[in-house]
Amino acid sequence: MPIIQPIVQIVPIIHISTACDDLPNTRSRATITDSASFLPKIMVQSMENGFGVTTISVTSSEESTPTTSDADLTSEKNVKLSGTCVNQMSDKMFRKIGHLVADYPVTTLIIISIFTLITSVKVALTDQEDDLKTGYTPIGARSYDEFAAYEKFYDNIGGEPLNTIIFVTPKYPNGSMIGASELNETMELVDYIGAHFKLTGRPFYKFCTDFCEMNEPIRQFRNGIILNDELNKSNQTAVDTSDDRLELNFPFMSILGKQLDLSPNFFGVEKFENLVDQMTAGSPTNIKNLKLILVQLRADKPSNASKNDVVEYERQITDFVNKQYNGRSIRPLALTVTLARDEIIRTGMTLFPYLSVGFAIMVTFSIISVFFSAFYYNQWTKHKLSLAIMGCICPLLATSSALGFLFWFRVRFGTILAVTPFLVMAIGVDDAYLMIHSWQRICSKQSKKRSLAPRNVLLGDSLRDRIAEVMVDVGPAITITSLTNILAFGVGTFAPTPEIRLFCAGNTMAIFFDYIYQLFMYGPVIALVGKFEMSDEEAMDQRKTRDHNRLRRWLREKLLTFMSSYCAWISNSFTSVLVLLILIVYWLTSLNGTLSITPRITPKKLFLADSVINDMNMLRDEYIQQSYSPMTLFINNATNLEDPIRNARIREMIRRFEGEKHSLGAEFSHFWLRDYDRFMETAAEETEEEEQEVSDHSLRYDRHHLDAFLNWPEYHHWGGFLRFDNETGDLSKFMVIMGFHGKELVAWEYRAVLLNQWRSIVDEFPEFSASVWVDDAPFLDQIQTLVPVTIQSSICTLICMIVVCLLFMHHLFSLSVATLSIVSICLGVFGSMFYWGLDLDPISMATTIMSIGFSVDFPAHITYHYYRMGEDHRCLSPQQRIFHSLVSIGYPLIQCGLSTIFFVMCLRFVDTYMSEVFVKTMVLVVSLGVIHGLFIIPTMLCACSNVYDACRSIKRPRKHRKTTEFSRQNRPKIIPIGSFMTKN
Repeated sequence: MPIIQPIVQIVPIIHISTACDDLPNTRSRATITDSASFLPKIMVQSMENGFGVTTISVTSSEESTPTTSDADLTSEKNVKLSGTCVNQMSDKMFRKIGHLVADYPVTTLIIISIFTLITSVKVALTDQEDDLKTGYTPIGARSYDEFAAYEKFYDNIGGEPLNTIIFVTPKYPNGSMIGASELNETMELVDYIGAHFKLTGRPFYKFCTDFCEMNEPIRQFRNGIILNDELNKSNQTAVDTSDDRLELNFPFMSILGKQLDLSPNFFGVEKFENLVDQMTAGSPTNIKNLKLILVQLRADKPSNASKNDVVEYERQITDFVNKQYNGRSIRPLALTVTLARDEIIRTGMTLFPYLSVGFAIMVTFSIISVFFSAFYYNQWTKHKLSLAIMGCICPLLATSSALGFLFWFRVRFGTILAVTPFLVMAIGVDDAYLMIHSWQRICSKQSKKRSLAPRNVLLGDSLRDRIAEVMVDVGPAITITSLTNILAFGVGTFAPTPEIRLFCAGNTMAIFFDYIYQLFMYGPVIALVGKFEMSDEEAMDQRKTRDHNRLRRWLREKLLTFMSSYCAWISNSFTSVLVLLILIVYWLTSLNGTLSITPRITPKKLFLADSVINDMNMLRDEYIQQSYSPMTLFINNATNLEDPIRNARIREMIRRFEGEKHSLGAEFSHFWLRDYDRFMETAAEETEEEEQEVSDHSLRYDRHHLDAFLNWPEYHHWGGFLRFDNETGDLSKFMVIMGFHGKELVAWEYRAVLLNQWRSIVDEFPEFSASVWVDDAPFLDQIQTLVPVTIQSSICTLICMIVVCLLFMHHLFSLSVATLSIVSICLGVFGSMFYWGLDLDPISMATTIMSIGFSVDFPAHITYHYYRMGEDHRCLSPQQRIFHSLVSIGYPLIQCGLSTIFFVMCLRFVDTYMSEVFVKTMVLVVSLGVIHGLFIIPTMLCACSNVYDACRSIKRPRKHRKTTEFSRQNRPKIIPIGSFMTKN
């Protein structure tokens, strides 16, 4: 073979083999088209892998069977790969896309840019909007019906009532709210808000109607304390006086014979142990210490007030109380629905500035990593900066277009979509790295072909062919990455939670747009850059210095030596056993963590750590929840109360609730019928005529008597509890408020159990169409569905991932390894979430679905390359196949993994649960994915291939075995890679 020797001496590291009889052409193989005239009986083929290792395949016409004609050599690059129909169709499609973007790069960029501008404008014009009440409630949950009943109850008064809750605590750490100064300042604040903040031109005290007296217990208690101070000045106190007209005890105080319940307003109460201690302290009340006073400014919405009017009114109050008010002895915090929405929106808006930080990090990393890759291939030019930067810009433009496209179709701009740009940028940059890596390998291959070919040989090279080859090379990989993520989030769009549906729908559309933009925006950018680089290739080849070549050759030799040793180690049977043992421990540990994760959802997970709402939630959990948890019971069919049976059944239902374990009892219930009974008894005693009238049950609950009842000052507040039919004027529905207590109620899981118990009681009285309502019900219903929904979504997503892999890998062995690896990565992510302190909630459920889609990328790439290497080169051993696979995909995998981790880490600057879950999940899935892709999967592939080959050799018939052994003896041997390293 004298003609080949000069070629061998030129190539620094070369892998020589005679063509195997079962070695089909590869899509990465380029043929010197005019080699027939130069080598009449020798076919020279060059195959380059990811690290620039060139395989020269030599076939003599006398030795090969059948004989290869010159016509076959000329058309060799048009030969289709063996494989599935999908592979062939994808190669054809991506080749056409490559030709399109190479022929019309500027036109394609202009069209994409115009579309981006039109869609992105909508993002700036769309306000963020969050559905706090039902956004995190599973569709079909019972709380939906309960919320509908809640809204319907207030329909005839213009909708849901206004409700501003003010948490008043001492200004100083060890203070108490029981002092006269604290109580005075509290009521001064309430009166100031009630008189100075106006809605549709009227202050609160002018439209509060039935709810004006909700804070009357606080006011009367304050008056009693002031009166006691005045009595102290005259050497008398409310405690040691015989006048029982004023008793300031907790939970019920008495003033002029009327009892007032302090339990809905006073929390964190510490009482004196006995009356002696109280008298010794000289206190007029049995309250020794008081940590929190709860003020409620509740009112029916004025009929002429719009939604924007209400929002502005509530925003003025919360801004004044939370930001402007500086109390002398109290620290108030105001909570409204508007504030909760504003804080959720602030959480999302806080993420956006850090997108620029992440972009700067990503651009810096891209430039550095692309430089090292280009230096290795000797392909560095200033135009590589354009590729590195545009690789980061393209995903952002795709995300902006996708979200704007959705907003044009009136999709809500939820705060949870603020994570989408970070997610898509991490995916899109990875695809750009693959395209850059492929472009540099192809350019490096062409450079070697120019150095090997004589001057009179035309290589038939063009920009059009190179771009097409890039698309064919990385198109399937990008498709697998995008398709798996699209399907993963597509499954999430069927989740029962509206906010998760919105999140998954936005991500699905954004990833799809990113896929299109990678092909039709980043592809033309590579074409434009390639045009400049190809025009300067000849000069660049001449500028190569000996020092650079020596450094590059040394670096390449070291890397290939390492890769050769690494592949030999992972293909060793000892390594296979070691990996299996590690996997068993890893799987058991991850499974334990997965089974131990707890479903838990709390409102504080929706807000920033410095949100004032978190302070209020802390007060609620510490003082309110375990002392007085209100539950509202709506009797939606309260007609015909004159019927003694129905009347008795309603009272029985109320008694059932009041007899529950955690009930505070009947004396703490706000049940209007009991006061109405007392009213009727009092009225009956006044006149004989009234007594005769009320004895008739048919007239006892008519509108006349009910209006008389509501007109009494002490019963006036019950008007907010009753609803009358607009046509007949009869009583149609009413509500009852009952109190519950217990330390167990702090736990969300226990409250979910208690809620179901309340619902079961309601179900026993279907004739009243009753429903319970607690503010936490939408969140509590989520807890019960998190586990089954997560399992169902994960299984469906995993099945979709397997189907996608099956489309590109029809080989059962490779498909099985890829599937097992995906399950292994997902199991590790789920288990590690528990060990890292995360709960199972809607946000972590969404990231769980996301992690399944991400987990496909790493095993899919390595198994796909291994599978294609086996299809294209059947004579290669498992070690050689994994070597070629790792050097082709190893650097891009590391590049993608590091870039993703560096990018998402900028979210840790935002102290919110959503960013914490997102960062932790991404770090887990990327880290485990890289470990699986570069270590575990290669080891499994080599081990399984060795076992498979051994089984085949045992089962092969003796005659066929002899024929095979004879053919192997006559087949030229593949020269080890390392044998050439010493010669250079």
